[in-house]
Amino acid sequence: MKLLVEPVIFRFGRCGMTRYYGALLDGLADRGVEVVIPLLASGCDYQTSLSGRLKGLKSIPKVTPLLDKLSNFLFRRKVLTGDYDLVLLTDPDYGRKWRMARRDVRFVMVVHDLMSCIVAPDGLYDSAGPALVNLLYLTRRAAGVICISDDTRQALMAMAPLEEERVAVIRTGNLFASSSPAAASLELPERFLLFVGERSGRKGFYVFARAFRAIREQYPDVWIVCTGRLSEAEEDLLERFGIADRVKAIPAPDSTLKALYQRAVCLVYPSLYEGFGLPPIEAMYYGCPVLTTGRGALSEICSDAAIVVDPDQPAQLGEWIERILAEPAILEEYRQRGRAWSAAFSTGKMMDEFANYLNNVARPSSNHRVSSQPIPPPFSG
Repeated sequence: MKLLVEPVIFRFGRCGMTRYYGALLDGLADRGVEVVIPLLASGCDYQTSLSGRLKGLKSIPKVTPLLDKLSNFLFRRKVLTGDYDLVLLTDPDYGRKWRMARRDVRFVMVVHDLMSCIVAPDGLYDSAGPALVNLLYLTRRAAGVICISDDTRQALMAMAPLEEERVAVIRTGNLFASSSPAAASLELPERFLLFVGERSGRKGFYVFARAFRAIREQYPDVWIVCTGRLSEAEEDLLERFGIADRVKAIPAPDSTLKALYQRAVCLVYPSLYEGFGLPPIEAMYYGCPVLTTGRGALSEICSDAAIVVDPDQPAQLGEWIERILAEPAILEEYRQRGRAWSAAFSTGKMMDEFANYLNNVARPSSNHRVSSQPIPPPFSG
């Protein structure tokens, strides 16, 4: 079958979504799917086969937006041709303007989460925004919808009731394990708690940082290491908490992230909402115990292989951190549980299920692709 891929996601740099779609397209190509993606240049460094011929131009000021616009223009031209069996959407904001080209397109989409509105225990608020409205609009018109967890599927069906047979659950495999990076040589604290990912309100970083104030006094040798770079506002927050001199931020390409997982005391992942939650599975794979919550898909993804705290009781987070620092036996128990549990998240299984699902969805039109004549009614809504 022939799959036309919306190139939008690859304008972004290093993130879980670009890793997901880069690995997915490679896996589908290995399984006989003809992948067509009109991408001139990618901001993603996970996937060299998708870098595009003009990747070097990305470094020239003002050229990147032009390349992105040209890629989107070429995608819409491809949509008009009808020379494909299915279109795969990748835009994380679920943009709809491409449907102006033709409304009879058979497309599939992956729903990673429902972007739920969240009020964190520290009062910070994350809003779903208009992307959720776009998502629900598209799922009602898609030929097929893939959810990455049962929790995400249940949330979607509650908000936009769809035919059961159109919505599949294909759990994300451990994409980081499949890349097999070499561990980096890093100067790191002897003992540190690891935080991976963005530091928005829903991720629980600020609750974690506040809880660490007491930990710092009792365990002066323990640090927090987080991935990425701290903003000036985050540095100010850490100073107000009195822990700025015990927090280290490290840009984390794959080799660095592997080393962090292997050397951390544990991964602290107190997220309030996840459509899946890859970092816990990645950490478990490399023998890093996980301290998290049971919110969103995390209870499904982590099962009993992680230490789970109630995010509505922030004091529990600090209490459990103190316990695992004081009782190495707890860490060893969850290290073994995590390694065993993470083995079930196979990328091969994920790719096989995805390829089979696409072939089943495409079957009704496999002998007659979309007509090359565009549908004239103007786009509205």
